[in-house]
Amino acid sequence: MTKTRQFKLYFSVSNLLFKLYKYMDKLDRDINVLLPDGERILSLYVINCLSNFKQIKIHVLSQKKWTETRFSKKITSFNYYEVKGEKEWIEIIKIEILEKNIDVLFPVEIENIRLLSKHNGKFKLLVPNLVLPTVHSFDIANNKWNLYKLLKENNINSPITYRSSEFLMNNDYVLEYPVLLKPFVGMGGFGIEMIEDETSLINMIQKDRDSIIQRFIKGYDIDMSVLCMNGKILAYSIQKGYIYSSALYSAPLGVDFLYCKELFNTVQQLMKKLNWSGFAHIDLRYDEIEKNYKVLEINPRIWGSIEASNKVGVNFPYLYCLSSLGINYEVPNYRFEKCVSNNGLIKILMSRLKRNNKNLEFPKNTIINSFLTDPLPLIFNFYSKKVKKQIL
Repeated sequence: MTKTRQFKLYFSVSNLLFKLYKYMDKLDRDINVLLPDGERILSLYVINCLSNFKQIKIHVLSQKKWTETRFSKKITSFNYYEVKGEKEWIEIIKIEILEKNIDVLFPVEIENIRLLSKHNGKFKLLVPNLVLPTVHSFDIANNKWNLYKLLKENNINSPITYRSSEFLMNNDYVLEYPVLLKPFVGMGGFGIEMIEDETSLINMIQKDRDSIIQRFIKGYDIDMSVLCMNGKILAYSIQKGYIYSSALYSAPLGVDFLYCKELFNTVQQLMKKLNWSGFAHIDLRYDEIEKNYKVLEINPRIWGSIEASNKVGVNFPYLYCLSSLGINYEVPNYRFEKCVSNNGLIKILMSRLKRNNKNLEFPKNTIINSFLTDPLPLIFNFYSKKVKKQIL
């Protein structure tokens, strides 16, 4: 690091005082936001939400040279760095904050969320506030076995769950098949297997013991998205999938926004126990036999349907910026409407063209406008995947 950059990094008190003065009169001027996850597709969703506000200037930092966000016309700057380690990445983020006069540091994916939580104290004099969970809370939420233990200790509804390695050593466990075998850490349905009998289960466990065995709940999936501060829910939406892809356990292509007091209270209790700050997407399942909602897992980050939430009235990325700046706001209401992704829209169109008995209706809300107004990122995404398949 050059001496000039060291000077910028460690002697920026006047810059900090200027920032503190700016936030005394709300969000009525340009705000610089830094996304340090430019190589991840979820950053593009955040960009689409933040671009609704002209006073927000979006700066992107990436560890990958060619990525979707680089081609977005909605960003102010894009910088790429080859990073050799955690320490170097932290220093690069600090330098970006100073050089771009960043007001809000906005980690999107779990790697940077945990990293910045771990090094939260190093940013105290650079940005007003990092709305992030503690490392302890993050490691509970991000690990399905740790989460189950917390749920059980606090009498929060969840499916009966066993640790696979303990199951092999304990003949007293009684399971009702089918069961789900899930990795300790994983999202988007990755690694989940439906097991129909004990022989198959034992064979699967012997291949990988770092997993949980979870009772399969007869019912339907439903989830709640939240932004919290110290366990208090600042914003939320509850949604249920109604259009799905052919991939098992994958996120829905279309969601129906609704409200359920019992579900809300369950998630509220969980967030308080975790003293959660930041984003979380809580997957639940309604148990048709016991007539209650059971917590399955937590994704401790932004979620894929965040643009859909924005369409019905809750712009989570914008609210995150307000929270980071210490600006108070009322818990926003949202409309109980449907919204589909671009892939969901394609599925509806195909259904209508086939004219089968399961025609899907066009919803009031879609996110296609993000593509039409800024097409290059998704065009790049499409062709990069096509080239990758050809290489493989």
